[in-house]
Amino acid sequence: MRGILAAVCCAVGAASGVAAVAIHSASWWWFALAVGAPVLTCISLPSGVRRLGYALGFVAPILTAMVRESASEYLIAASPRGYGLLAGALVVLLIGVATIPRPAPSLNRSGAVVAAPDEAEPASPTRSAPAES
Repeated sequence: MRGILAAVCCAVGAASGVAAVAIHSASWWWFALAVGAPVLTCISLPSGVRRLGYALGFVAPILTAMVRESASEYLIAASPRGYGLLAGALVVLLIGVATIPRPAPSLNRSGAVVAAPDEAEPASPTRSAPAES
């Protein structure tokens, strides 16, 4: 079920990315909508595969639009709005990746939590007591 939800969020993110590329250069109001709505959507999704799927889906059409369309045209212009759209896509991607939850601790057969190697207690050096004479 989580995979289906991630795929749906990825498709919605891709549709949002295509729409953002299409409307970002129309006016500053459309630019604000093209950048603000995906950022707020990414924040409102629960962390995990849904948020990451949306973020990757949103960034994919924008990365595709950076490629030259014909001999002299780009879909994202080298203008403040174009660079702002790229920055907004980076913010969406960072939100999606930075909020991936940590994996759950592993359990052994008896149900006790097994400490990860970096969380294990350091071995204390054993010192022998000085011999008394």
